[in-house]
Amino acid sequence: MPNRILKESICTSDTIAQLSPEEEIFFYRLLVVCDDYGRMDARPAILRARCFPLKIDQVTEEKISAWLKKLADVGLIEIYVVEDKPYLQIRTWEKHQQIRAKNSKYPSPDEGIKSNDIICNHMKSNDSICPRESIYENRESIYENNNNISSEILSSKTDDAQTSEPTLTQSTKETQDVSNNLQNKLKLSDVVEIYNSICVSLPKVVTISEKRKKQIRALLKKIRDETELRTVFMKAEESDFLSGRSGRWNGCNFDWLINYNNFIKVLEGTYDNKETGVYSDGRNPQHKRSDEKNATAGAYEKFYE
Repeated sequence: MPNRILKESICTSDTIAQLSPEEEIFFYRLLVVCDDYGRMDARPAILRARCFPLKIDQVTEEKISAWLKKLADVGLIEIYVVEDKPYLQIRTWEKHQQIRAKNSKYPSPDEGIKSNDIICNHMKSNDSICPRESIYENRESIYENNNNISSEILSSKTDDAQTSEPTLTQSTKETQDVSNNLQNKLKLSDVVEIYNSICVSLPKVVTISEKRKKQIRALLKKIRDETELRTVFMKAEESDFLSGRSGRWNGCNFDWLINYNNFIKVLEGTYDNKETGVYSDGRNPQHKRSDEKNATAGAYEKFYE
């Protein structure tokens, strides 16, 4: 995402002064996740993942919904619905920010129904579900049977391994406990759901093939927690190179990201946007170009080795 402009006038703004500290922080985070036209998907689940990827356990969707309503009430944002899906527009965006993109990623407010209460009603009503959420729920039911079978197979393999496993050191046991807890906590479809909700610039996953199931299981055994997973997907979405916005490569997708070697590179910031063209650890631009070249050349050959 490009940098956003914050002016000194916010310190004396009567509108900003109506916000609580949490609401004000949320507003500033909204500024950096909105597209170049000041628009964003207004579903609380999406905003929670995009605005607070490292505080996902501390911020609830109910808080996001309440903060959205307050921002709308004081006139900082406008909430509208297009085809049963809520969006937001930051008011006076053109006055304070630079517009670089030719087109917005999201529909214009002119195309939707406007109301400050939309987001709260959308969240509180069980009957008001947007089309994409309905699709995901259908996907969930399709995957459920396969996931139940996979979980039983995985569980039986784990039991067999524990029966035949010799005495383990304390550190090894702790590592296995973390891995098992994460696998029990996250379904295969959960990983896909997190990717689809965050990586909106990348191809969406619609099916979980057997190869993908193996890759996801292998990844969950190696990573520490869900936050790490969300962080990588966030970094991929924000990277101009991986998202394809730079025009240099368009090969990044779910399969590429869940490959553990690629996962670690993204997590460590290899593909982060760097204005100076160098890495944070001091490597020069030649290394960066080499890494990007490796990503495009022969990357798929390593997926299922």
